[in-house]
Amino acid sequence: MRALVLLLLGGGLIWAVLTFFPQSKEEGGPNPDEVVAAEPDGASADLAAESDVPKAQPRLTPEPKVAREPIAAPIDDTPAGSGFAVPVNREDLIEIGFLVSHSSPSAVADWLDVSDELLGADRDAAVRAFSLAASGDRSGAREEAKNISSAEKLPGRIRWALQRLLAGDFSTGWPPNIKGGDPLELGMLQRLGVIEAGALAAQRKEPLAAKRLTDVFLTELNAPWAADPDSLNAWRSLMQKIQSRHRWSAKGSWPSVEVVVQPGDSLAAIRKRYVAEYPDRLICTGLIAKANGIQRDLIHPDDVLRIPTEPVSLLADLDAHWVLYFHGDEVVAAYPVGIGAEGNETIVGHFEIGEKLEEPTWFRRNEPPIVYGEEGNPLGTRYMTWFQDGTKTHFGFHGTWEPETIGLNKSQGCIRMRNADVEELFSITPLHSEFDVQP
Repeated sequence: MRALVLLLLGGGLIWAVLTFFPQSKEEGGPNPDEVVAAEPDGASADLAAESDVPKAQPRLTPEPKVAREPIAAPIDDTPAGSGFAVPVNREDLIEIGFLVSHSSPSAVADWLDVSDELLGADRDAAVRAFSLAASGDRSGAREEAKNISSAEKLPGRIRWALQRLLAGDFSTGWPPNIKGGDPLELGMLQRLGVIEAGALAAQRKEPLAAKRLTDVFLTELNAPWAADPDSLNAWRSLMQKIQSRHRWSAKGSWPSVEVVVQPGDSLAAIRKRYVAEYPDRLICTGLIAKANGIQRDLIHPDDVLRIPTEPVSLLADLDAHWVLYFHGDEVVAAYPVGIGAEGNETIVGHFEIGEKLEEPTWFRRNEPPIVYGEEGNPLGTRYMTWFQDGTKTHFGFHGTWEPETIGLNKSQGCIRMRNADVEELFSITPLHSEFDVQP
């Protein structure tokens, strides 16, 4: 009997360590040609760099260098001593992770008070300190941090996030193995990402700010908690500000080729010439105009235009009711959407934009079509048809005359958008761009 008890206790201890202090696998990792050095106190190393520049390829003119960011040293991912009085289940960690990322210090403190140090005294103090620092109360955060008996008892991600936020130095990149962790760590890193994006934008470091905010959006869409519409809208506003000085500015630091406007040129002629030179790339006149700040397609001979070279793609998340627009792996724009009602669910999968229709006619099965402008046509001002494996589907992105349905499940299966949003997406998305729809 005694042996059985000892066996059960040992198994329970192993389960707790694996559950609450998971090891993360390094994703991507540093470039083997670069050096990543760990400093004694876990501070960021400034010896390496990461780049978003694609591999070199034939081009009309040399592509400009893109801002590079030093990479911080990998975090110490050694599991910390638990200090738990009782086991913490995943639901608890999801709750506190969401609050840390999205709510005020008082909401975080209320949860921690009710939990009665469920996280353990050191982790409890670290979360309180982090939440205060995230709200701008740095002095309060430092006082709370004094309640941590030993930083070494904290998991690597929590220790790193708290130290970085208290230091306020966001000049280096994140460690290569920072991804992963439990929901609490996820929430702390997401909140840190939002703060860093805002600080970097204020310093006019838009490429780095956009990178941070890209991770924030992707975290929210794939988080174990339900996506928060208010947070997504706030991050969208920040993204618009950042990208107005980055991807949507001819002075921004992004991969491109330059073309010189010739007498008699139009954007359509420039696009045709570019596609003839690079037949494997997708581009549209609206994207060229937006990237160069051109209004009403006004160009003049000898103007130098930049054409984005990274592929455009989209990601639609049905649960969150949002669509992300990418250049390469960077989120450049984001839109709230409505999706299919029960019984007319929006399909998931991999698609491409096969048609783009202005002022679309609504074609109904076994019924007369309803042209644009007539009562009963729900398609708004634009329609972008989904093709899958070369076959046209009955689904698409389109506008709506009922903007109050955005964020709801009210369509007949398509993804509906506000007319202003779908008009922008229509303009900047080349035909045949690929996209994914996830649950």
